[in-house]
Amino acid sequence: MNDGIVKKLKNGERVIELTVMRPEPSSEQGGRPRLLLTEDGGRYVEQMAGYGATKEEIADALGVALSTLQNDVNREVFEGAIKKGSVEFKTSLRVAQMKAAKNGSVPMLIFLGKNYLGQTDKVTQDVAIRRTKDDITVDEAIQWLESNDYV
Repeated sequence: MNDGIVKKLKNGERVIELTVMRPEPSSEQGGRPRLLLTEDGGRYVEQMAGYGATKEEIADALGVALSTLQNDVNREVFEGAIKKGSVEFKTSLRVAQMKAAKNGSVPMLIFLGKNYLGQTDKVTQDVAIRRTKDDITVDEAIQWLESNDYV
């Protein structure tokens, strides 16, 4: 019988083996038992999301289909762990960006200015268009001559 899916989770300097998914206890229905995300599995998902992994990447790392993690029995634990890990990832990324900006990183200052302050690169260009005698009508030529005191 399958005892579940075991993964290694780094906890500080230690690596812990966790049963992240286990078979659902037997039911009256036949077929293969559904896999249930364990509490340890939730922590594993949270850590992966905290590193910026996508839902698909997490499912691949667990060796299951994404639909298994999003089914009615796993959805709450999975989505909660994804949300918590994603918040941690985004927060740590923002802290790193601010540290880089405070240390004088010009590219980071530009990035933050554009994305948070609405700053843009404005490029203005003066363009002079020269018209040839073939492009101008007689009336336009007379009007130009009169406005420039030639007539």
